[in-house]
Amino acid sequence: MDRQKTQPQFIEQEIKFILSKDEISKLKERISKLHDKIRFVSRKYEQTIMFDNAEKIMDREDARLRVRVIKSGITDNDGDIKVEFSYKRRIQNSSGDNVKREEEIETFFEMDNNAYNNFILILNKMGFYQTSSYERFRETYTADNEQIKLTIDEFPFGYIVEIEGRDKESINNCRSLLGLDTYKPTLEGCDDIYERICRERGIAPKSNICFDDDEMPKL
Repeated sequence: MDRQKTQPQFIEQEIKFILSKDEISKLKERISKLHDKIRFVSRKYEQTIMFDNAEKIMDREDARLRVRVIKSGITDNDGDIKVEFSYKRRIQNSSGDNVKREEEIETFFEMDNNAYNNFILILNKMGFYQTSSYERFRETYTADNEQIKLTIDEFPFGYIVEIEGRDKESINNCRSLLGLDTYKPTLEGCDDIYERICRERGIAPKSNICFDDDEMPKL
């Protein structure tokens, strides 16, 4: 295991939108015309696994202990993989501005499959076990001299756009630039959105949200 990179703790601020496939296509067209202001970074496949212990400490604190595997594609299993290990805790929004705030601590590793399996085993030995997981394809862009991160996430159930930064003004400036002023933001996480869709369709939510699930509901 090498090339470890640890991020300092900070309060993450973000604003999220649920968009249809047609709306995503229009958004990407707009982004392509703003290449001098918004820079494409990457498109990656990600599998995120949530962990909790027998006391359900993460659930009680409205927090997430998660391991995220990042690869170029679903079937890419060659060589080292990038792993993001993070703790996130939601901070109650009392301002009513639809900006989601979270305490976030994260670190990154590159490791081979054997090291990854041992890493998960260590978590299990510490009493933390997988509770749920989800897959997505993430397109990442930067703006405002890399002070803003824009992501377009394709989930098995639909699309979510996220603008992340450290202050509300820069987030709202990017929102206007993208023509998203008329769209209502959501404070829901992706798992919350999936569970809501299931409730609305009268079906039982599954703990693993996967692309190969033929029964997956769609937005």
